[in-house]
Amino acid sequence: MRQLQKVIKVFIFCVLAGYSINLSAQWFWQNPFPTGSELKNLSFINENIGWAVGYDGTIIHTTDGGQNWETQFFDPSYNLHDVFFVDQFKGWVSGMTSNKGSGIVLVTIDGGLTWNEQSCGTNFPLYALHFIDENTGWAGGGDLLFTDDGGDHWTVVQPYNFPYIIMDLMFHDSNIGWACGTYGYILKTEDGGQNWNVLTSGIDESLFSIYYTDTVNGWVVGEAGIILNSINGGQSWESQNSNTEVNLNGVYFTDQSNGWGVGSNGTIIYTENGGVLWTHQDSGIEVELNDIHFFDQQYGLCIGVLGATCITGNGGLTWNTSFSGISQSLKGIDFIDNTNGWAIGYNGTILKSSNSGYEWSVIDGVTDKSLWDVFFFDQQFGWIVGDQGAIFHSNDGGNNWIDYSIDEMYTLMKAFFVNNNTGWVVGFDNIVLKTNNGGSSWVNQGNFTDENFTSVFFIDENTGWIVSQDGSIWKTTNGGEMWSQQYSDPNLSFYGVYFNDFINGCVSGSQGTILMTNDGGSSWGSTITNTVSTFYDVIFIDQNIGWSCGTDGLLLNTQDAGITWTIQESYTTNTLFDLSFADTDNSWVCGDAGSILHTDNGGGVHIPDNNSYTISCDIQIYPNPADHWVAFDYQVSGNDESISIFIYNSAGQIEHTLSMSGQTGQLIWDVQNVEPGIYYYEFVHTLGKENGKIIVQ
Repeated sequence: MRQLQKVIKVFIFCVLAGYSINLSAQWFWQNPFPTGSELKNLSFINENIGWAVGYDGTIIHTTDGGQNWETQFFDPSYNLHDVFFVDQFKGWVSGMTSNKGSGIVLVTIDGGLTWNEQSCGTNFPLYALHFIDENTGWAGGGDLLFTDDGGDHWTVVQPYNFPYIIMDLMFHDSNIGWACGTYGYILKTEDGGQNWNVLTSGIDESLFSIYYTDTVNGWVVGEAGIILNSINGGQSWESQNSNTEVNLNGVYFTDQSNGWGVGSNGTIIYTENGGVLWTHQDSGIEVELNDIHFFDQQYGLCIGVLGATCITGNGGLTWNTSFSGISQSLKGIDFIDNTNGWAIGYNGTILKSSNSGYEWSVIDGVTDKSLWDVFFFDQQFGWIVGDQGAIFHSNDGGNNWIDYSIDEMYTLMKAFFVNNNTGWVVGFDNIVLKTNNGGSSWVNQGNFTDENFTSVFFIDENTGWIVSQDGSIWKTTNGGEMWSQQYSDPNLSFYGVYFNDFINGCVSGSQGTILMTNDGGSSWGSTITNTVSTFYDVIFIDQNIGWSCGTDGLLLNTQDAGITWTIQESYTTNTLFDLSFADTDNSWVCGDAGSILHTDNGGGVHIPDNNSYTISCDIQIYPNPADHWVAFDYQVSGNDESISIFIYNSAGQIEHTLSMSGQTGQLIWDVQNVEPGIYYYEFVHTLGKENGKIIVQ
């Protein structure tokens, strides 16, 4: 975090956890990309349009074959394991609740814009899901379930039968299907899942994935590199040599000869002869891969842990991965403008970006000490601090670093510079260091108390504040020669401090604490954050608009000087440690597991250009501005079954929903009791969507 050189203003909106809208989210993943959640399964309806699901209730969507993804849904109360779409609009996901492990099924009828939970009636996780049309489907885990009405009603056709649990299933048609699971179990049905026969696999290891190219040729993969093949519909199974001993989690065949398997340690194996010989392909990564899908014998992709995706266009001879390999906890991030930024973290991790965070280069060989903060005064001069007295200075934009470290007994937490020469570093054990020569030498000013200091902020060369893990706030008006205590609460720990000017400031810390002052710190008032989480950083753009980040992926925003705080969706449960704002549009936050999140619209509601779902329609909205009602007159092409209009307030929350059927019609929104302001509509029907803005007076 650095001091902003001018007052800037942003408008923000909030997306509540567990609900996704197609207005572009205010924060999105840059590392790991496309998500930090573990991805478990894929479903594609053609070579472009697909979905992937995973832990923390993550659902991501692509319209370009996996080159780019957007998060459609995020709800940490779910862990999602499988996904299946029958067309570009209707699909299901299955999994479990995070707390109790009970089975859940979610359904969408608008391509993932909205998801609704279906009543599935099982207390067991559902690891597998398969549909053959929009009505007929199966789900498996502890129980095996069946639906013939698109999931409106699910029936348990085979209760849990110890010891096996279903891990995967697939159907060839409405009658013939297979399932595999723990303890080497393979099942087959020939009556649409009403009855299942146990097939002899000859093994006791768990089987995680099954794939049939027709009614007779099939493969299953599982623990310790196991691959079994059947050429008679599952009546008998033969072991194949996978040439690996790692767990294999996914298998996919494009025909009876060409197939791939994926598993632990970034393993990808390939056969061109039905499994007689399996050879290794280089994924370029070492994390767990969970699922794989090919569109033809050349183009395919796979997914895995930490949102890893790998894509090939030549049958796997080469794989391109989105996974950067950066998974260390990142403690500090700083962007000097909307292009150039740096991030640091554990084990000497130093990253640099020259394109707004979309790509990060690793600066190796500086140190293996864990680093806690990075501060750049301009594009050339920067400092990083960390464990074991680590202080490093760069005068060439972070490409090279000069070692100015002090005694290794000290942990240094934060740095702040008011120019290229004058700055402070604070840390544990009374450390308040000051330099007047860019860090070549330091003087300790921390002999006035016995505390562990965690953050520092200066308005100019004289006036600054420091906070401590011991619940204290201190101020100096003479460059640190003397410090006076302004606040103390030993039950709290403070980690972030920020001042807009000489009088307006804030401090963040443990137990959901954010303190505000409008008199330079002479008095501090607490704000209501409705959480007991710890906030590690806080920043304000002006006296009213600010943000704070902390544990469990919390991102809070205020637009009224901290009187009220609103949760913004971060799409992660990782702890977030540091915020950086470059200008009115561009901001970043970093945290555990290499997390880097970015917004490029200042957090504001952004209406994207219509994408590949653009519809042929004529829609008129009037009056606009409105004070009593708004009419939506529409005429659309095609045989549409339903029309929906979702209206969102400036916080990104649904304000109203309108719906009806038909190719032409009118929908009315009564706004007489609606708060004046800007609202956004999303017009959705079976061919696509359109977006726009409404002003209520």
